[in-house]
Amino acid sequence: MDLLLYIPDIAAMAAIYILFLHQHWSKCRPGAHFLFYLCTCFIFLVTLSPFIMDIPHLFSGMVSRYNFDPFVDLLNGYGSPLQECIENIVLFIPFAFACRMSEKTSLWKTLLLGILYSLLIETVQPLISTIRVFDITDIITNACGALIGAFLYSLYIRLFPGKEA
Repeated sequence: MDLLLYIPDIAAMAAIYILFLHQHWSKCRPGAHFLFYLCTCFIFLVTLSPFIMDIPHLFSGMVSRYNFDPFVDLLNGYGSPLQECIENIVLFIPFAFACRMSEKTSLWKTLLLGILYSLLIETVQPLISTIRVFDITDIITNACGALIGAFLYSLYIRLFPGKEA
């Protein structure tokens, strides 16, 4: 893995935060918003990067495989599906927790945002590369992670009242 390929993506995310989000978010719960942005960027880096370097190849993956059979890899033992499921769940737990902390969204709205973000990622993946695949299992496991993270935030505010952010 060549880390230099990630520099344009990281620079673009930093510029977006500095130029557009920091001033708006600094007025209300800046720490929570920054944490949410970091979680969002981390998911982007893990799932889609290097994106900017792939722009010349945009739509090259249109003939890529799309997987609409949930958990087919797990059932058939392809690759390391259990590890991928666990990673997808863990990836979205801090995202949902930080989303609820920064925006004060409901558990169900946070779950919906997690599903939509996951759907966006899965839709873009085959468009930017011939080796990336749309996988319904990823959406399901990401949604599970978002639900766990949203629930953990509910638990957090019950255990620590007044610490909402």
